[in-house]
Amino acid sequence: MKVMGLGLAILLVGSAAAFAAEQDWRNTIEAALTRKATYDFKNVALGDITSTIAQDAEVNIVLDSPAHGVDPTLKMTLRFRDMSRASILTWVTRLAGLEWCTQKEAVFVTPYRELSEAAKLEIERRNGEKRVTSASWLPPLQKALDQKVTVRFAQKPLADCVASLETLLAVNIVLSPRADTGAPIALDVSKMTAENAVSWLAQKAGLDYAILDEAIYLAPPDEIRAIRSAGLDLSQAGRTHDLVSFDFVDRPVSEAFAELEKKTGVKIVLKTDVEPLPKISLSARNMPLAAAIRAIAASTTLNSIIVPEGSTIRVTLLKHAPAPSAAPLPEPAPAVEAPAAPSAAPPAVPEERPAPRGTSTESAPSSAPRAGSTGSALQEPTARPGVPK
Repeated sequence: MKVMGLGLAILLVGSAAAFAAEQDWRNTIEAALTRKATYDFKNVALGDITSTIAQDAEVNIVLDSPAHGVDPTLKMTLRFRDMSRASILTWVTRLAGLEWCTQKEAVFVTPYRELSEAAKLEIERRNGEKRVTSASWLPPLQKALDQKVTVRFAQKPLADCVASLETLLAVNIVLSPRADTGAPIALDVSKMTAENAVSWLAQKAGLDYAILDEAIYLAPPDEIRAIRSAGLDLSQAGRTHDLVSFDFVDRPVSEAFAELEKKTGVKIVLKTDVEPLPKISLSARNMPLAAAIRAIAASTTLNSIIVPEGSTIRVTLLKHAPAPSAAPLPEPAPAVEAPAAPSAAPPAVPEERPAPRGTSTESAPSSAPRAGSTGSALQEPTARPGVPK
């Protein structure tokens, strides 16, 4: 008995030491990725981009093999200014059709389909935390978008228009790889809020926009729709997007998600190993789609993982959680109102954008406000939680 007790004690001590060691390297990676950096990559291979970030951050970044869908030679043109490396990694992987997670003392980059359930849970938890961390970067970005500007583009390529607005507003604007960067844009507006100017630019290019991960994202409407429906878009449009009403009585969860997909046009893919599928009784009026998906998943009493992937929202229902409970799909952020600033003549878009190239730079998060004028508050959508029948 004493020998068994001693063995158990040794096992417990060893497990505690292993957990502490894992937590230590995870904290080290998280701290390194929190620091801000500036990069300007022009037609650089994915593998070289991740190597540069790894060297600068002093963390290990491992790309999955080409057999699993990772092409390290993929050429990318990306520009990031004063952005956390975590967000930079998110943009790099998102635009390459990949995801990233932390495991075995490294950042691992692979397609979503190759991730373990624990890794998917980590991504959902990270998405949930973004609503909290956005308090450090969203107010100055929104203030920049609230200022009045004059924009004059005469058949200017889309990529050049984006570069001009980035310089004018001192914000990050990311173009989807599906966008036609050479499409000529003609836009002549004055004394208009920068956000409306961005919206018109997107519309003229056949795109839409969202605000997430420290940047403005211009992408095809179906991709932006999925981002909004997942509750990740922090723009005003994202907060009121896709309000749905439903009344499910003893309905299989698969049919409930299928009805939401039909109502909104957003593809919802359900994956589960549970048989038979649970049935739900739930009703709601004018609820944001992100909240509706979360409510339906929660009403099954199963563990759920909800992650957007491109223009699709993937929902996984599990009998047992692969890791400690994750944060739910993020709630809409609280309203943020840009502070008033003295009125001034609206700035004009510069004709040419300076082209700094090459090395990266680091900087601590800046608290200095950007120039701008008073803007309206970001409004919360009205939602009523579902009531079980």
